[in-house]
Order: sequence, then structure tokens, then C-alpha cells
Amino acid sequence: MVRSRKLMVNQKQKRLQVALETAEEFAQEMKLDRKHTVRLRLLTEETMGMLKEMTGEYRASLWFEGQDDVCELHLDLETDMDAKKKEEILSVSTSGKNEAAHGFMGRIRNMVEDLMYGLTDSDMMTDDDDYVWTLDRYREEMKNDSVDEDPWVRGTADELERSIVANVADDILVGVSNNSVEMTIRMKR
Repeated sequence: MVRSRKLMVNQKQKRLQVALETAEEFAQEMKLDRKHTVRLRLLTEETMGMLKEMTGEYRASLWFEGQDDVCELHLDLETDMDAKKKEEILSVSTSGKNEAAHGFMGRIRNMVEDLMYGLTDSDMMTDDDDYVWTLDRYREEMKNDSVDEDPWVRGTADELERSIVANVADDILVGVSNNSVEMTIRMKR
């Protein structure tokens, strides 16, 4: 396992240069060829640009990890979360799902958070505009979780950074919990 140093980054341009230098150092340690080094730099640059557009001001830890043929860009991000930011951030995820909402309690916490932000899932709305969660519905959702949906069909694909990240990355995992965002972007050789 190869792991880079952790950097503190934010929306400022000068931090981008340090992140790009760290990406190059990591690529050398992983013995990536020029093509994959350029891909990693591009992912780093576009991800930081995308975060600035989606969240405005943010503070994040950024680092790289790799093993065998897989390289990952990791971000642990703190931002003042609201409904719009949460939806935008989750739209980046390859699966379109909140990876921080694991299991039964995680999904309930995510539902409560969404309600606090005013986000509602139309499948959980009743005729009286009440939001209802049931165990049966949860079980049905678990059965149907294997259905793949292209997250770029949701109407945000026109933003350049997101489309570049989506086309260059092999997988993107996003977890949102309160004001914290964990993002892992995977690239395979």
C-alpha cells in the first residue's frame, strides 16, 4: 500500500499547486506511466474545481492511496451543508447514493437529515404530503439496490468539471453526514 502525505486544502488557488505536486509524487511512488500520471493530475485539478463550484468555501484533507492497479484520491471535506449542496455533492457519486448511509440506522439518520434540509423522496411521500418511512419499503429498496442508474442523467452533466471527473475516474464514492463529506475517487491502470 502506497499512501501520500495528507494535505489541508481549500478553495484557494495556491493549495491546488501543492495538491498537484503531491499527486505527481504519489504517481512516481506508484510507478505510474505518463498517461496515468496525467489522468491523476487531471482528476485532482478538476475535483478541486468541482468542489469549489459546489460548496463555495470548504476545508478538506486530501491524500492519495494506491495498491496494485488501483489509485485513489481521498477527500475529507468540511463545509456548511444545506439541501442544495447535499444534492449536488451526492450527484457526483457513481452510484448516486450516500455511501455514509450504511445499514438500517444509517439510512434512518440520512432520512432525518434530508427532512431537516427539506429534501424529500417522492416515493416516501403520502397523499397528505407526509414523509413516511417503513421497514417494508426499506427491505424492498434493498432488493432493488442492484439497479444501476447513470447519475449524469439527473441534469447536472453539463458542468465541465463533473463531466471530466466522471469520464476520467473509474468509480466515485461519496458519503455525506451533517457538514462532513467523504469522497473517494478511484482510478485503475
